[in-house]
Amino acid sequence: MKKTILRRSVAVATIGFFFSAFAVGLCGQTTVFTITGQAESTNLGYVQGNTYTFSFTMNDNFANANAYDTSFDDRHNWWREELTGNDQLFLDVTSSSLSGTYQRPTLAAGDPSSEIKTDENYDSLTMTIDSNLETLSGLTSPDGTGIHMFYAQNLESDGWNLTADSTAYEVGDYFSSLDGSYSIGYGKFFMNTPSSGYIQFNVGGNSVAVSHISAVPEPSAFAAILGAAALVGVMTQRRRTKRPASAVNDLGAA
Repeated sequence: MKKTILRRSVAVATIGFFFSAFAVGLCGQTTVFTITGQAESTNLGYVQGNTYTFSFTMNDNFANANAYDTSFDDRHNWWREELTGNDQLFLDVTSSSLSGTYQRPTLAAGDPSSEIKTDENYDSLTMTIDSNLETLSGLTSPDGTGIHMFYAQNLESDGWNLTADSTAYEVGDYFSSLDGSYSIGYGKFFMNTPSSGYIQFNVGGNSVAVSHISAVPEPSAFAAILGAAALVGVMTQRRRTKRPASAVNDLGAA
């Protein structure tokens, strides 16, 4: 009897643990900045004067202790990754004008060189996604040219309120108060290629939308849940199989 209770307790505790971890994963969020701008020239399949949007998904849990040259003072907040051993700063880059899937540079293809920087004096935000080598990001422009760098320069908005107080924030904590669309007074967005030049977009007079979305659990999380459920099922089946005949008869009589 004691062994049965112990087995059941272990099973319940195990599946409870995995469901708790799964729930945390569901509740996790990422911050997404969506930039709108007009192409200032015709290149890489983009047409001068046409409007395009680009979304950047940040790692809200970017760890300051595992970052490269990350710093905070009374004017700037600066998150930066420079080595493959650093946490990943940007999780994704998407646009209806881009093809492919964003890939962070690996050691064989050059270390990443990405940053998010705010400037309290100008209420501005700068974001860079790059590599220390001219490797490709896994994304291609409308004409099929591989892109290796994305650079949003000094996006200024009176609505940002990007203060600095020398506190070391995680990305998600710092940007948690931003939500919705913000009018941009000044700002540029660039995409660069290894051999076909670059394309520049004017963000000033447009907007940047900030949203917070629930993180999608990894496939391994689903596997863990199924495994825990299977464990409980097996243990329950064993307990039923080992019941004495009298117990089965008693159940049937009831």
